[in-house]
Amino acid sequence: MRVIQNQSLFLVEGGLGLYLRRGDSPTDGYRLAAAYCEHYDPRYGTDFNGPSAVRIEEIADFVLTIETYEQASTKLPFLQS
Repeated sequence: MRVIQNQSLFLVEGGLGLYLRRGDSPTDGYRLAAAYCEHYDPRYGTDFNGPSAVRIEEIADFVLTIETYEQASTKLPFLQS
């Protein structure tokens, strides 16, 4: 069992793990995205709720940006080496 003290650091750790290991399976990325979107608020409870919508939209915008660059066969500015 692991007690997470800081959700933001947990997400960074997960993202770095995906990047460095290139993801052991596609579900690793989905799990990280779900952890990013989960939100706790006593008014709403846990998991996906009202405030989660903004984060889900951020992910959708990111995916759209990646797909647009891929279709244009352009290198992503943040992935240039």
